[in-house]
Amino acid sequence: MSDDVEIYRTGLQCYPPSHYFHSACLHGLAIALYHRFDRRGVPSDLDEAIKLCQDALLFYRPGHCHRAAFLTHLATSLNRRFEQRSVSSDLDEAIELNREVLLLYPPGHADRSATLINIASCL
Repeated sequence: MSDDVEIYRTGLQCYPPSHYFHSACLHGLAIALYHRFDRRGVPSDLDEAIKLCQDALLFYRPGHCHRAAFLTHLATSLNRRFEQRSVSSDLDEAIELNREVLLLYPPGHADRSATLINIASCL
C-alpha cells in the first residue's frame, strides 16, 4: 500500500489541477492513505486522507456523477476518525455527508441501502 501512496503522489505532480487525472489521483491517494491507516494506525494518514477527499470534492461539484462516491469516502473517513478521537464535529459532518449522499440515491437505487447503513453506523 505504501507503493500505492507514492504512485498517487507522483501522479499529482504529473497532472495540473485542471486535468481529470489530478482529481482521480487525489481520490486514489486518499483511499491508499485510508487503507494504510487501517494497517498501520498512523493518525496523520487518516488526516491526510480526509483533507484529500475534501480537496477532491472541489472538482466534483453537485450534479457530477461521481460526487456521491467522494462524499461517501469522506464520510467514512470522518466517522473512522471520530471512532479514534471522539471529536463530535467529525461525526456531525459524517452524518451530514451521508444524508447528502442519500439525497443523490432515490428509493430503488442500488447504493441507497448501503448509504442508509452508513448513516445508521454513525448514529
